[in-house]
Amino acid sequence: GSYVLPEAAIRWGQGQHALRQLAVTLVFLLVPAIVLLGIALVAPEWFLSTIFSAQLSGAAPAFATLVGAMACLGLVVILTNYLFGAARRWIVVLLGVGVVVLLVLIHRAHGAIVPTARAELAVQGGLAVVVVVAFGLVHLRWRRVLRTPTPENGITSIGQRDLGGPV
Repeated sequence: GSYVLPEAAIRWGQGQHALRQLAVTLVFLLVPAIVLLGIALVAPEWFLSTIFSAQLSGAAPAFATLVGAMACLGLVVILTNYLFGAARRWIVVLLGVGVVVLLVLIHRAHGAIVPTARAELAVQGGLAVVVVVAFGLVHLRWRRVLRTPTPENGITSIGQRDLGGPV
């Protein structure tokens, strides 16, 4: 997912977007997340004891919740990289608020597995929704700016591009 940052920075610097690169990156996140979520729903104890150890099979009730939380976290990381590439640094404030809320909720869970996983899902899911909305707003604003007639984007009147010659 880290390749989204330079791609977005290059494209935004050229006045374009990197939505295709973002979509490819999201597919790379989505496929393993769906497979892991399926395993977490169907055979969590078997998976945890086989891959990790029998000691972790006790966490099976929280496994699907944690997979969902980590999928949301992956989405937040990828969209944050994209927004960084689009020179939107304010996203750090949203992430900082999420960290504080998560620390409070984890502290309140007192080390219990299921409440901790639920806290993770609540915070990561909430952050994912907020970041997706912020991402959408950035693109809506970008489209509006692109359509605004200014000499910078080469539009001299509505619907006409300045190509350097007579109109």
